[in-house]
Amino acid sequence: MHSRLRRIAALSLIVPAIAAAQTTIGAPASGNILSSTQGGNAVARGQSFTVPETDSRLESFAFWVGGTPFGGGASFRAYVHAFDATTRRLVGPALFSTEPQVQSGFKRRVAFETGGLELTPGGMFVAFLVTSSPMDFGSDISRSTNAYSGGTYVSAFLVGGDVNASFANERFRAEDFDLQFEMTFSAGSHVVPEPSTYALMATGLAGLAGVARRRRRA
Repeated sequence: MHSRLRRIAALSLIVPAIAAAQTTIGAPASGNILSSTQGGNAVARGQSFTVPETDSRLESFAFWVGGTPFGGGASFRAYVHAFDATTRRLVGPALFSTEPQVQSGFKRRVAFETGGLELTPGGMFVAFLVTSSPMDFGSDISRSTNAYSGGTYVSAFLVGGDVNASFANERFRAEDFDLQFEMTFSAGSHVVPEPSTYALMATGLAGLAGVARRRRRA
């Protein structure tokens, strides 16, 4: 009796933990790069990344963005695309995008909640900001050393573009470093529980059934 109750209690603790499992990838800060150019030309700057094999649902991603010492700001939109690392081009339509927003002043963490974006396990994707400054002031994005092995910093430049510009046909430039970034993933719908998980759940259910039978007999 007590043994079965202990199994049920263990099940009630472990199953929610399995459901709430998350994977976080990222790279720490090591410096700044200018993310806007003079003349209001659109610039895309971001980070390519490899989706974890198990936790493949992108819940959120973040970059560190701030104004220049001149006090200016830049308008930007955030995007997530599938990415071909060989051709360095975007694949298909945007999987996620935001409305334009402005960031100025001191550098801060700018996070984007995706609502749970299902990505291909082990696939290559890119998250980036498209910035466009109407003046000669811009904002900077914090960069990192080559600390993340599953991707790299990428950028593309579109003369005369704006914050709504399309980069679908642009060839991105890849650099041998990363942005300071953070991405949080949860278990995707493709995940099949381990046999041990099924065994644990079966044990707990059997215990519950046994308790119910004893209560009926009593």
